[in-house]
Amino acid sequence: MLDSWKHRMAERAKRKELQYTGGTPETASFHRQAYHRHFEGYTEVKRVDERGRTVIERVYTGKYYEPELAPHRRLTLRMFYVIFFLGGTALFLFCATRTVPCNTAPYVNLFQALAVPMLLWCAYVLVFYLPATGKLTIGEYNSLHKPLIRASTLTALCMWLAGAGALACFILHLETGTISDLLCAAGFAGGGALMFLIGLMENHLEYAMAANEAKPPEDGIEIE
Repeated sequence: MLDSWKHRMAERAKRKELQYTGGTPETASFHRQAYHRHFEGYTEVKRVDERGRTVIERVYTGKYYEPELAPHRRLTLRMFYVIFFLGGTALFLFCATRTVPCNTAPYVNLFQALAVPMLLWCAYVLVFYLPATGKLTIGEYNSLHKPLIRASTLTALCMWLAGAGALACFILHLETGTISDLLCAAGFAGGGALMFLIGLMENHLEYAMAANEAKPPEDGIEIE
């Protein structure tokens, strides 16, 4: 009975470790994909703490990504991102909340609804991107630079499609339509253009690979 209890406790401890690490350092290929993506470039090693427990220590030993811009230009670029995001969001919300015929059309509402989570995604990435003005780890580069391009581009696409729907609504109801539909179409297009500029500028931002002077710990395994 005692052996059975010890076995259950050992299995429970093992499951907790696997849940935390996504695998074990000795079998890095079995780590969760998200774990690899977040800790890529880190070297991890098992240590025994003062309480006799086995813990995992991680030291970043991979390369750094650094924008090829002077520090003041990096801040300026982020200011433009904030202006473009706020301007694009304001234009979209203003047009989407007008009491006009196009805002009652299902094919316009569909893309308006899709634009909302895209805006939230873009805002989420920007919250973490804006303070990161220096060197980026591999995980930070993959979770900030690339998602910002995707989020802003998809947001722009949804806004443009909403604008195209508003224009189609005006054409289909030419006799009863109002100029407000055209203004909404222009507003959606303008908001999308501002969001697209974020992705365009970030996509053209050059990043240089910077060396890391940190030495990997002995018996450590680098996460790839």
